[in-house]
Amino acid sequence: MDLKVFVDTDADERLSRRLRRDISERGRELNSVLEQYMRFVKPSYEQFIAPSMAQADIIVPRGGKNVVALQLIVQHINKRLKQCGLRSRHEFAKFPFILSNGALPTDSNDTTWENNNSTGVNNTVDDVFTMNNHLYDNKQYTTNGTSDKVCLPPQVHVLPSTPQRLGLHTLIRDRSTNQDAFVFYAERLMRPLCEAAMNLLPHMASNDIDIETPQGITYRGRKLATGTQICGVSILRAGEVLEPALCAVCKDIRLGKILIQTNPVTSEPELHYIRLPRDIKDCFVILMDATVATGAAAIMAMRILVEHDVPEDKIILISLIMASQGVHSVAYTYPKAHIVTTAVDSGLNDSYHIVPGVGNFGDRYFGTTLDLETR
Repeated sequence: MDLKVFVDTDADERLSRRLRRDISERGRELNSVLEQYMRFVKPSYEQFIAPSMAQADIIVPRGGKNVVALQLIVQHINKRLKQCGLRSRHEFAKFPFILSNGALPTDSNDTTWENNNSTGVNNTVDDVFTMNNHLYDNKQYTTNGTSDKVCLPPQVHVLPSTPQRLGLHTLIRDRSTNQDAFVFYAERLMRPLCEAAMNLLPHMASNDIDIETPQGITYRGRKLATGTQICGVSILRAGEVLEPALCAVCKDIRLGKILIQTNPVTSEPELHYIRLPRDIKDCFVILMDATVATGAAAIMAMRILVEHDVPEDKIILISLIMASQGVHSVAYTYPKAHIVTTAVDSGLNDSYHIVPGVGNFGDRYFGTTLDLETR
């Protein structure tokens, strides 16, 4: 937490408030109120509440009447908001992503990308890079048929481009595909996406697991490392469509939800609802969103997870289609997190929609609009 505030009030004033409330509003007797206060209320305050003053950054005496303390708190909050403020979607959309020389998208004095590129491979369209012993063919990073070199950070994992996968992308990107067909083919892409995310979880060494088959033969295999906990968090509403695929891959997985919507006036993401498992800080979190354009919503969701004490390297963002700007924005903000997608598209249009993209995924999946002209 950025600031812990303890609002203190004089003991006599607290007692007078209790007497006035219980006697005038609840019809209780004076002796009864005093007996309850001395026997239960005051000891509980001294045992459980008063010790928390030691952890407070600011102790505010006299409560809401202390105008100076309130102004100090407001100034501190404004300062922290400016320091932690998200860049606007407009700034995310300008994030560099296509480099003619294949260099990493950093300033000359910034070594963030180089330090995180543990594989030592130049990640261009003409290369194949290795990450966590998994091979990913970079030739499928551009799905719009161009030959531009797209440099991707090492923590980005794009599913291999197979004829079957390209065929599925062709069907879901086609504006003439009806809703039923769109849902069917999109869900076919979701299952391998979730499987790829599971590959990034820690597994025990293969020579540590021996089982016996029904034929009585010993089989040497692999399983998740002991103590590995997994939970899924969807960014509503489109991210919710990935939940059934994740549940099919990981049995009895717990799910959380974050509702982030774009303000129609400012075009900035805003948090409206959050529900997370209580022990999420101990879990590997698979963060789900159907598409990632600028990355603003995904970054806000990842910040929420980090503020709930989820280690950055335990966050895995999965998305069916991502714009190159969104990939770099997320990877630059959270370089230790993993990103898994089936395709990285070339860019965004003036409305911050992915190009070539799939249109508005939520509207097409849930059938909430038939107008695709502005998508």
